[in-house]
Amino acid sequence: MQKAIGVPMRLQLPLRMLMILGLVVCSAAGQVSFYRGVNLRGPAVIIAGQQWLSQEQALASGMSIQNAVTSTSNCGTIAGSQFLPPVDGAMASMLSCAAWRGGTQPGSGFSIHYTVPNGTYEVMLYTIEDYRDYYRAIDVKVEGQVVARGIGQLPRYGWAQYGPYRTTVSDGVLTIEILNGGKGDPSLSGFAIYRVESSSTPTANPPP
Repeated sequence: MQKAIGVPMRLQLPLRMLMILGLVVCSAAGQVSFYRGVNLRGPAVIIAGQQWLSQEQALASGMSIQNAVTSTSNCGTIAGSQFLPPVDGAMASMLSCAAWRGGTQPGSGFSIHYTVPNGTYEVMLYTIEDYRDYYRAIDVKVEGQVVARGIGQLPRYGWAQYGPYRTTVSDGVLTIEILNGGKGDPSLSGFAIYRVESSSTPTANPPP
């Protein structure tokens, strides 16, 4: 698994584990809480106690996708026991289908745009290899900045969670670009957005 660019591993792993459990994370940089999860090309699901939107619900609530295959037809669910590592039914539903783009050259792919209030966010991405072993490599940009290179290189039915990728939105739209990182077709099964609230340290009143 590729390490997120700019995220120290000592911070990346605890945040990742707490986020997938749907817990609020407190750090020196602020409080991180679940904002939105989207199952691309799939139905609404509950993952780790958090409600994820279907693709249709997300499209109706401020999401748009450009230059990707997003049809929900012919999108069956892979049995959770086939995944590496195995997953439960909700995760299997989310991972089984993915938005993707074929015939791309390195550096090209598709983009996801989500209307959000301005502020600081962290993004988690979920990918699966459903074609053949180590078929694809994916580069990722968030808000125009490269945050990962060469992720998604997995054995068949292997899946991975990448992030968190922190960014600041100032134009009311969070943009995620999923790009060809040198081989295969870029794809993404789902993503989660977390809101980062600024932390404040209470100060004691001065003595009289």
